[in-house]
Parts: sequence; C-alpha cells; structure tokens
Amino acid sequence: MSGVMSSLPEAPERFSNSAYFTSSFTWTAPSAMWVRAHLVGGGGGGGASRGAASPACATGGGAGGYVREDIYVAAGTVLTGTIGTGGAGGVTNANGTTGGNTVLSDGAGYTSTASGGTGGTGNSTTTAAAASGGAVSAGGMRNIVAVAGGGSGATSCAAGATR
Repeated sequence: MSGVMSSLPEAPERFSNSAYFTSSFTWTAPSAMWVRAHLVGGGGGGGASRGAASPACATGGGAGGYVREDIYVAAGTVLTGTIGTGGAGGVTNANGTTGGNTVLSDGAGYTSTASGGTGGTGNSTTTAAAASGGAVSAGGMRNIVAVAGGGSGATSCAAGATR
C-alpha cells in the first residue's frame, strides 16, 4: 500500500536524516517512515511608487504562510513538492504580484499547502494599504504548526517627502 497512512504510529521526538529542497522535487520513501515537512509560501513582491511624482508611496509584499507537518508514509510513497517562488516587484505605479504557493502531495489524496503572500500596493498618492501575508495552510493530515505569513505595514507619505 502506497501513500500517506491513516493509522499512525507515534512520531519520533527527533528525525535522523534531513533533505532540503529549494526547487520543485519528487522523492520516494525507501521504507515506511515519518517525514517532517516544513513548507513556506513565496513572499509577495513589493509595490512600486510613481517615481519622481510627489507624493508617492508603496508597501512591501506580505510574507508567505508556513506549515510544519509530520506525516507517516508507506514504503514506495512518492511525495511531490512544488516550491512557491517570490512575487515580482511592481514597476512604476504598479502593485507587486502574489507569491507562489508551496505544495506537498502524494498524488493519492494527501495535499498540504503554504500560501504565498500578497503583493504590495503601489500607485498611491498619499497612502498605501498594507499587503496581507499568506493564508493558513489548506489540507494536510496532521498540521503541527500552520500560520499565516505576516503582512506589510501601511505607509503614509507627505507632499515633498524624500524617497
């Protein structure tokens, strides 16, 4: 039987091996084991101001969401991960784009997601609203920790302010 198991033995206090992935991947479990996954969504890109226009303000992008999850997999289970990239920054007068979601799945029904942060606000005359962070994880089997990413701060600029 392949896949994430529904009947769980007790998770270990410590894990003996580590693997870090910074790009999308496929991994096959060599035996039945616990896997501790740390997922981080891509941060949102910062907004852009009007450049030389006065006043002009923009905000940074929101942080990506975070998930830590312990899952028990059968031997031969193939886990696939998609790593969310950071959002693109805005160009003159434009908002930044939302960061990508980071997703872990087994292709047989198990999926856990850490959402990307929202892009920052650009093209504002005197204020720029804060960008929100990535949402709390969706799906998953046994989320140990699942938190939304932090938002950016709002900003206010006065006429003639130095940028």
